[in-house]
Amino acid sequence: MKRLVRPLALLGMGFLAIYGLSKVVESQEAEPAQVAAVITFVKGKVVVVRPGGGEPVRAKKGEFLNEGDIVRTGPKEKAAVAFMEGAEVRINENTEFEVSRQGGPKKERKVFLPKGQVWTRLLHHNAEFAIRTTAAVAAVRGTEADVEMSNLMTVKVYEGTVDLMNKAGSTALTAGQMSQAGGQGSAPAPAKQMSQGDYGKWQQGMRIKNIEELLKQLQNQGGSGEKKLKIQIEKDGQQKEVELKFKKK
Repeated sequence: MKRLVRPLALLGMGFLAIYGLSKVVESQEAEPAQVAAVITFVKGKVVVVRPGGGEPVRAKKGEFLNEGDIVRTGPKEKAAVAFMEGAEVRINENTEFEVSRQGGPKKERKVFLPKGQVWTRLLHHNAEFAIRTTAAVAAVRGTEADVEMSNLMTVKVYEGTVDLMNKAGSTALTAGQMSQAGGQGSAPAPAKQMSQGDYGKWQQGMRIKNIEELLKQLQNQGGSGEKKLKIQIEKDGQQKEVELKFKKK
């Protein structure tokens, strides 16, 4: 009899382990993807790659992006997205840009930039936005910044402030300053003043139409609760302040 107890006990434990694992998988599969942003501009055959390794699909203006989605641009292609938290990001050609999950105690929005170049503008003063690369993290606390990742990570601050940091150290940047960060355990370089030639113009000329309407569509994609944001948008060639009521996630 004792000889049967041990095999039966092991069999029962195995069944419980498999059952528990199946419940975990089921729970993970049941968790809906969180809408994070809306595409506001597309030039060329820009594609979006959904989590799970599916085939890339053509990006369309007005399409929502979920956490985990990747936007890819090729030569002479550009895109722009607006985030739920109040940040606008313009994506240059030959760029891969991933919408990461929110993190940290303040739930700041994070994105991952394996390669390429983005320009970001915070649409209201309370927005917090972080751009991560393999070299460092740029925490954008001001208005406008340009981040490029190739062999090195290059950060340029047009307005406001950016903290560039990695495990080896950090550098605080203010308007008109730039810095670079590399790999192999090196800290970001000290801030230096930008020359006139350092200011990029690639993000200009991206005429984003109906951004107010797109943001209003985005505001309905959150969860329960509500928050009000006063954001600055460009409309008819002028800056305009609008108040949107976003549902909290």
